[in-house]
Amino acid sequence: MPKHNPFIYIGLSRLHRNRANVIQTLHTVTALASIGLDVHLYLPPWKRYLNVSRRLAELGVKENFHLHRSQFLHSRWRRYGRAPFFWLYGHILKSPNVVYTRSVPISMGLSARNIYHHLEIHDSGELVKKNYLKNLCYLHRTRRIGTLFPISEAVKTFLIENGADPSRIVVLPSGVNIDAFTDVPPLDPKALQKPTVLYVGRISKTRGLEIFETIAQRNEAKIILVGEVEDQPLHLSKIRLVPFVPHSQVPSYYAKAQIVLLPYQPNLEHVQSISPMKLFEAMAAGRPIIASNIPTIREILDNGETGLLVDPEDIEGWLEAVKKLKNNPGMALKLAMKCRKKASDYTWQARAKKIAEGIGING
Repeated sequence: MPKHNPFIYIGLSRLHRNRANVIQTLHTVTALASIGLDVHLYLPPWKRYLNVSRRLAELGVKENFHLHRSQFLHSRWRRYGRAPFFWLYGHILKSPNVVYTRSVPISMGLSARNIYHHLEIHDSGELVKKNYLKNLCYLHRTRRIGTLFPISEAVKTFLIENGADPSRIVVLPSGVNIDAFTDVPPLDPKALQKPTVLYVGRISKTRGLEIFETIAQRNEAKIILVGEVEDQPLHLSKIRLVPFVPHSQVPSYYAKAQIVLLPYQPNLEHVQSISPMKLFEAMAAGRPIIASNIPTIREILDNGETGLLVDPEDIEGWLEAVKKLKNNPGMALKLAMKCRKKASDYTWQARAKKIAEGIGING
């Protein structure tokens, strides 16, 4: 295995919080380490009570990278641009080490100090809302930022339209740990007579809570919602609510379900940029997926081939899609099998290799 210079990943995720960005960051760095890179992850401080090894195990992450905590990445230093972090670690951040982040503010801080780095972009709306867009595209064109890794084709198009250099943009969807889903049994078509519909993630009106409530009220399916509650369901007698489970236990809930719904609504803040982990997890679990017919989902799912796509606001359309799978178990099984096969294209290891190739690291 060739020896590589350290790969420095700077994140702002809090290790003790149950957020998708924590899971995605940790799986990315462990995958980068698994392909032979010497990965050093710098994060804000976590709670003192946290057992790091146990926490990583909960998230299904290997301890094959170097984890560093820095108080200067804490939000209390945001007003100072986290300047002490750059001062303290400047010697590490300079070339020939590879520097990578998914934080636009960190990218701006690196650029201000002429530290060459690469940036993963998850939310195009943030770039506009916080007035980063023009400067970021200029820094990219002038090669003060190396490769941009947008989470979706939609974000790539947006960046190019605003002046980023198309030759150094690599689309980088989210990923999935395929091995974690090997014990999920194949879909049982007979169970579709009385199916269980699953959603894993933050529970809110902007993520289709009304749709789940309507399905439950009309007794079309049992509903299981797993995740932190942002908006409380009104009909708890007909919905099983699981507030939180360790990420390593998520596959067991897919094993209980026959259908997965991803009803993202147009008023979800980052809907035009998303590449949700739960989509790839549902694919790896081999469950038929009914999802919102939005551009970022269409990048991954083909309507009628690897999923059913529905107008996000058409409640009756969602009900009809559930009925369609109930009444056509053969089609449901076909969708599930194609999804499970396609999930292998979106492993964390495949993602890590894309990052390495996009940066120009030879394995």
